[in-house]
Amino acid sequence: MERHLYIAAVMILSACFVLAGPLRASDSISLGGPSIEGVFAADGVGPYWEFFTDVTRASPLKVDIRLLPIKRYTRSLFSREVDCLYMASDDEIFYTDHGAHVSQFLVSPSFNRINLHAFTLKSRPLIRDMAGLEGKAIVGDDSLHASTIALRRLPFLTKIHYAPTVDDTFELVMAGRAQVVISYMIDAEEYFARAGQPAFHADPSFILLSLGERFTCWPSDKAERFIAYVSERIDLLRERDELKQKYGFSMP
Repeated sequence: MERHLYIAAVMILSACFVLAGPLRASDSISLGGPSIEGVFAADGVGPYWEFFTDVTRASPLKVDIRLLPIKRYTRSLFSREVDCLYMASDDEIFYTDHGAHVSQFLVSPSFNRINLHAFTLKSRPLIRDMAGLEGKAIVGDDSLHASTIALRRLPFLTKIHYAPTVDDTFELVMAGRAQVVISYMIDAEEYFARAGQPAFHADPSFILLSLGERFTCWPSDKAERFIAYVSERIDLLRERDELKQKYGFSMP
C-alpha cells in the first residue's frame, strides 16, 4: 500500500513539473545594475533597491539583476551582455559615446532626476557658481570618475581627486584633506543618514549636472512586455507622489 502511495505521489509531482515546464529564455529578462557602495550594492539596502524590488515584484517576466562595476555596467548594454539597464541615463551622450542612439531602445519614463552639487562644510561658504570652485581641493567618488557623461559635460572633473566611495569623499573633507565634495544629492543624503552627519551644505540652485534615470532595453518581445509593465508602475507611483515620499527621488 505504501509503495502504491509513493508511486502515486511521484506521478503527481512529475505531472506538475511537466505542466509547468522549464523556464524559457523568453520568460526571463536580464538587467545590469551599477555596483556602487552605499548606493546600490550587494547588501540590498537603500532607496534604489527598495524601488527596484517594488517595481519588479509582479513583473510578467523573471527579472535577473546583475550588479556590475560602473564601466562594465555601461558596456554591458551596448555589448548585449544584458537585455536592459536599471538606472540608465536619459542623456544622449550616454548612447552616442557607444555608437548608438537613444531612439534604438525601448525606455521607461524617468523615475528619478539626479542633480550633481558641490558640498562644503557648513562652517565654510556655500559654493554658488563655477568661480567658487577655483583653487579648491575637490574630491569625487569613483563612480563619478567612471561617468563619461559627467566627464564630457564637466571637464574640470578630470583634474580633481577621487576616492573609492561617497562616504570616503565626505570623510576626506572632515579630515581636512579636501575642501569640496562633488556628489549627487541623493547619494549625499544617503551618506548623511548613515553617518548621522549634518555638517555639510550645498547651494540647491547651483546644479552642475542633471540627469534622468530610467529602465532602457534593447527591443524585443519580452522587452516590450517588461517596459510596458514598469512604465505603468512608475506612472502610478508618480500619480500617488510616492517617488518622492517613499524613495526620496526627485520628480523627473
